[in-house]
Amino acid sequence: MLSINGIYDGKQIIPTEPVPLKEGTRFKVIITFIEPIEDKKEGKAEPNPTKWDLSKICGAWQDDRDAEEIIDEIYKEREKFKLREATL
Repeated sequence: MLSINGIYDGKQIIPTEPVPLKEGTRFKVIITFIEPIEDKKEGKAEPNPTKWDLSKICGAWQDDRDAEEIIDEIYKEREKFKLREATL
C-alpha cells in the first residue's frame, strides 16, 4: 500500500508529491477527504497545492541567531557529553 498527499479542486484530485508508480498501471485506491482548504482572501479553495503545503510550515523555524551562533551552541552542548570507556 502506498499513500500520497493531494488536493481535490472540485473536479479532479491533484497529487502534491511525485507518484512513484509505473505509468499505465491501474490500481485500486481509497480516497479520504481530510479537511477543506480555504483561501483566506477569497474564501475559496487554494489553487496552488505547493503553496498550500508550504504554508503549513511557514514560521516553524523562528530564530534570530546567525548560523555561526547556532553552530557554537551545538559545539558547547556536545562538550557536556564526554566519551566514556565501556566495559563489556
